[in-house]
Amino acid sequence: KRTFDQFQPKASLTWKPSGDLSLFANYGRGFKSGGFNNQGSRATINLNFNSAPISAGLDIRDTFESETSDAFEAGFKAQALDGALNVEGAGYVTRVKNMQFFEFFVGTFGLLRVVSNIDKVDIKGAELAASVRPVKGWTLFASGNVTDSEIKRNRARPDSVGNESPYTSDYTLN
Repeated sequence: KRTFDQFQPKASLTWKPSGDLSLFANYGRGFKSGGFNNQGSRATINLNFNSAPISAGLDIRDTFESETSDAFEAGFKAQALDGALNVEGAGYVTRVKNMQFFEFFVGTFGLLRVVSNIDKVDIKGAELAASVRPVKGWTLFASGNVTDSEIKRNRARPDSVGNESPYTSDYTLN
């Protein structure tokens, strides 16, 4: 039995220097509850992957920790041509502690699905979007995002430090 909880503050500031421009900054903490892997997961991994001859050095536990993320963002929203042109952009930095990562292990024991924690991940990026209304009833829209992520500390898989975080795209385009 274990309880997972976290205070999740959020703060936002907005400044409108004109009717066509808004500047904003915000901070928020995200939370994903910890939980339990199948009982005996750690022993199974230690016996099959961490002992000789493989000696993988994996640190899989029967309980995985809560994930928290502290996100900072600053950006703008602007319009021109009587609202026919809208542009918005933002930059962000997110610090993730105990990022939850699903892993699958296969061996003589069958298939084992576990959640491990990546101790510290930094994610930073920028996004830009624009829409234009060339004629009444028609709107054209485009947006893009670039993201850089880095695993800073990972006791579950120490060799992954310096790599990008899993399931984090480098960019998106719409």
